[in-house]
Amino acid sequence: MIPPIREAGVLADEELVATFRPAMGPVQHVVGLAEDDGLRVACALTVERAAREAPAGFWPAVLRRLLSFKGTLPELLAHPD
Repeated sequence: MIPPIREAGVLADEELVATFRPAMGPVQHVVGLAEDDGLRVACALTVERAAREAPAGFWPAVLRRLLSFKGTLPELLAHPD
C-alpha cells in the first residue's frame, strides 16, 4: 500500500508516517531502504523524538505492542504502554 502512495506523491514522507495505519506498515516498509530515503528518515526522526522524551521501559513497551497496534506510529510512540 505504501509504494502507490509514494509514487502518486499525494503525501510527503512525514505525512505518510504520521497518518498511515497500522504503525507497523511504515516500519516494515523502510527496512532495506537506503539510509537517505525520505520515508526511512521520517520514521527515524519520529522514533528519535519520542525516545528522547520517553520514560524507562519505553522500548520493551513499544516492541510488545508494535505488531498488533492499529493506530499510527506517532500514536504508538506517544502511548506505548
